[in-house]
Amino acid sequence: MVDKDSNKDSNRITLLLFITYFYGNISVFDLNTFQRIGYDYLPVKEISYHCFVSNSETGQGQGMTKTNKKIHEMLLFCEKKGLSIECDEDNNTFQFRQLPLCNNTAPFKYYAYVCINDLILFFGGYVYKYLI
Repeated sequence: MVDKDSNKDSNRITLLLFITYFYGNISVFDLNTFQRIGYDYLPVKEISYHCFVSNSETGQGQGMTKTNKKIHEMLLFCEKKGLSIECDEDNNTFQFRQLPLCNNTAPFKYYAYVCINDLILFFGGYVYKYLI
């Protein structure tokens, strides 16, 4: 996932790449410097074929806090797991919160999704022997 932000004070454009990979890892890379700026373990294991989207009012996944810190928020959904992931770009730290999921969609995986404003719409899905 690439995230852009234009900082008015420095005219710096931040390009971040968020990567989740086997066995519950997350890394963030700064594409301007090609350096890894953050790494952590997700509080869930065995994620695959998951929905991983940015969450912000601007659609860019980043907001400014009252102390002018850059906070990027991502949402991750996979089967019965839902996470809100906040990445503090200044301190290179992550904060995770469990999110509740609807019982009807919880068992699905291998689905597609689209974000429209503040909604995430899920399409398709596979559960056990039944293809939807």
